[in-house]
Amino acid sequence: MTDYDTVVEVFESQIREKYLLPEDLVARFFVSACARYSLEISRLSYDKILKNFTPRINESMAYTLGLIVAQQYLKRELSRINKLSNIVGKDVSLNASGSSKTATKSEYDTVYNEIAELIHKQKVHAYN
Repeated sequence: MTDYDTVVEVFESQIREKYLLPEDLVARFFVSACARYSLEISRLSYDKILKNFTPRINESMAYTLGLIVAQQYLKRELSRINKLSNIVGKDVSLNASGSSKTATKSEYDTVYNEIAELIHKQKVHAYN
């Protein structure tokens, strides 16, 4: 199993979808997660052909990357739900349920807070 597969497995275990997400979209989320991890914690070296990091990542890194991918997905879902809310036209009216927005936002906040905690734990602090 490649490092990419491990991260995607963590991501897919965090979300519940009725349909399979496009592979290109998941790959884009993965690239964004790697960029954020490199900015926040430490630089990652990823081989796109082998789909592995050099050196290989451990489980906590894979879990953090998978959660960042899930956060990217939830941010996109929240945007989609917000765009659906209160579309009113002459012949059509679409209203997203307030509870769907609240639930998605709550899930996003939970993932965001968990990522912040994981990033803090993995950073090398000056007092270490």
